[in-house]
Amino acid sequence: MGRLLKWLSQLERLTILDLEDNNFQGLIPAFGTFPNLELIWLGGNELNGSLPVSFGQLSELSCLDLFENRLIGILSKERFSKLSKLYDLRMEGNSGLALSVSSIWIPPFQLTYLGMASCNLGPTFPTWLKFRKNLSYLDMSNASISGESMPNLAYLLLSGNQLTGIIPKSIGYMTNLEMVDLSGNSLTGSIPSPISNCSYQAFLNLRQNNLTNVIPKSFNQLKQLKWLHLNKNKFSEELPLSFQNMSSLEILDLSYNKLSGDIPAWIGTAFSSLKILKLRSNAFSGGLLFGFSNLTSLHILDLIENNLSGSIPSALDDLRAMSQKRNISKYQYEMIVSSVSYQENLTVKAKGQDLEYA
Repeated sequence: MGRLLKWLSQLERLTILDLEDNNFQGLIPAFGTFPNLELIWLGGNELNGSLPVSFGQLSELSCLDLFENRLIGILSKERFSKLSKLYDLRMEGNSGLALSVSSIWIPPFQLTYLGMASCNLGPTFPTWLKFRKNLSYLDMSNASISGESMPNLAYLLLSGNQLTGIIPKSIGYMTNLEMVDLSGNSLTGSIPSPISNCSYQAFLNLRQNNLTNVIPKSFNQLKQLKWLHLNKNKFSEELPLSFQNMSSLEILDLSYNKLSGDIPAWIGTAFSSLKILKLRSNAFSGGLLFGFSNLTSLHILDLIENNLSGSIPSALDDLRAMSQKRNISKYQYEMIVSSVSYQENLTVKAKGQDLEYA
């Protein structure tokens, strides 16, 4: 381990500083005298203390990457005062950082990427983000926020906050959306049908909210959707027939709801790429009528705690992916969408125990 040397602040002609993924610790030097500094990558270290106010003077800075350090303190508007060229800001994993700006603050920059997961941005959704026209990636998971006003994005990651109320229909106007994670909040009501207008979606996670009513039939428009998590809500009635049009699905988790009726026979033919099917803790009845021979990629089939009856189909032998040996302690799923990586933690109950695979 080492500290960032003070002589760094004497390199007045420096334009790029890349010290990412090391073991540097201590305070960040004051780089305010660097008239030419454009890129700062200090993520993945053990830096502590606050962000120097002098950072607000780096008028040429376009990228500031400080993710996964131990930074603390208040981020005031003075730390961004002259950053008119900033388009990439990454501060994820610094749980001691808190943003404190006026509700009428207008930033000097137009970000395309904002990562501030685990920072304190609450209690309301930051109003200054509403008119960020170029913003395409937003990660404010576990950031203690609420509210519903959001810009047009490609990535909307707001899991683990205190969001309440319904999912606004305006989400359907965010037609560039590719990844949506609103899990672990207190959202209520139905899934708005306009969400299916976001036809580029590959990932939709609404797990662990208080959503109710039926799953929208309009989901048939999400033909590029690969991961769908609606588990731990209060959805009821039968699976809509339109589900079978989501032929790209790899993970379908509908567990811990109030879904009923037969498990549709078309599951065996519609989802040839399916790797995980979790329907546990619902009210499905009848037998296993769907064919398994087409589910050659299926690794996990979880139907526990339903009202199923009849015999276990011999066609289970066709699930060749299940027969492959693997170290389940390292079971991992990863999705890469437009160069953005998203990893899946999977929990399966085996013999009364919840096992999580990451």
